[in-house]
Amino acid sequence: TPKVFELLEEDFETFLKNELEKNPMKCEFLLPTVVQDAVADKKVSVDVVETTSLWFGVTYKEDKQYVVDSLKRLTEEGVYPKNLWE
Repeated sequence: TPKVFELLEEDFETFLKNELEKNPMKCEFLLPTVVQDAVADKKVSVDVVETTSLWFGVTYKEDKQYVVDSLKRLTEEGVYPKNLWE
């Protein structure tokens, strides 16, 4: 639900103040960690949906082309529609 954005915003402000200052070139704001912490604190509950699908993450600029090519292939195979947001 949209409540996740409230959790992310709170943690992101802390991240910017602390982690970014310590190691700006390597620090990462990990969304799964924010959600995991919120679950542990009983702020939210999460339903896990099993899938055989692959996920693609872009952490470094070198990751971009692999993800672009993979999403293009999945679109050509009909896994994703050509106009995903329409």
